[in-house]
Amino acid sequence: MLRGDDLDAVAADDDPQQRAYAQRLLASLASAEETTRTAQVRRLVTVLLPTGRCSAPRVAASLGVERRTLQRWLGAEGETFGGVVTQVRRDRAEGLLIEGRQSLIEVAEALGFTEPSSFSRWFSGEYGVSPSAWQRSR
Repeated sequence: MLRGDDLDAVAADDDPQQRAYAQRLLASLASAEETTRTAQVRRLVTVLLPTGRCSAPRVAASLGVERRTLQRWLGAEGETFGGVVTQVRRDRAEGLLIEGRQSLIEVAEALGFTEPSSFSRWFSGEYGVSPSAWQRSR
């Protein structure tokens, strides 16, 4: 275990740049531990959606827990796995459609849909308009 005052010890080959890097690295690790479990799940969902392999069991395994534990964690924070997936999809869909660099087929794939029609149905259910109509209104 590395203690904070270990960083203050001067080594014979002390490099100020390496010291600053080590301090930033340790600070980022500490802040990563302080994030919510929902935020951790959200990050994993964001990474896994485009692969088409985003599922509660896969996310739970990535976190080193059982699916039921994942569900309890999210429930304790007032969330569900499906709710997190939906919010990630909404955020990504809006960003990609506003950016306008990808086709609707590519947006559908980026959100984990195997068929563009599935994406269109989901989007219309969420927003009340088709993705292309929503995009034109922006």
